[in-house]
Amino acid sequence: MMNKEGVVLPAYTDDVGIWTIGVGHTAAAGPPTPKVGDEITLARAVKLFQRDIKRYEDDVNRAVTILIEQHQFDALVSFHYNTGGIGRARLTKLLNAGDIHGASDAFMGWLRPPSITGRREDEQELFAIGNYGNTSKVAVYPTVNAKYKPTGATSMDTAGVLGAVRDTISTVHTKPVGKMGAVLAILAAILAAIAAFFKAKGIW
Repeated sequence: MMNKEGVVLPAYTDDVGIWTIGVGHTAAAGPPTPKVGDEITLARAVKLFQRDIKRYEDDVNRAVTILIEQHQFDALVSFHYNTGGIGRARLTKLLNAGDIHGASDAFMGWLRPPSITGRREDEQELFAIGNYGNTSKVAVYPTVNAKYKPTGATSMDTAGVLGAVRDTISTVHTKPVGKMGAVLAILAAILAAIAAFFKAKGIW
């Protein structure tokens, strides 16, 4: 999702005038509260994103009551991170009722401001068919202009951005969700351990 948001090191105003910093961090996600003149490092921006994304993942887990695929979960987290609306969205009600196609169509019910249309289309496609697009690059903005809009973008490898905090980075968007989520996560860990054992023994 960092590829969609970009990383902006100085505080800026988003399309609806909300002060934002780093990877889409606003006061709604908790401290710090971005304000004019603030600036953070790349490592701090990634750490802040890690903290923020956990909250939004938890919200999606609470809102969704059925078992869904990982790519669907990721699309919902991206939607919620941008809108904060997972708990009241029609798409969530349709999804919980088992109407997958209706939920997919309902992504396009959130198109304010109009500039967000491309993101909604990407989220809808990710939800429907698991297309993550190109995730190899992240735009990093070191400056803002006189209107506090990000400028001077540098394209960086995603691995390089995450490497800024390699010793603290944790994988996100990997937890199966729904009522069986915890059980499936444990089973996945056990299977991974068994596979590693067999590979070490040269059996697999």
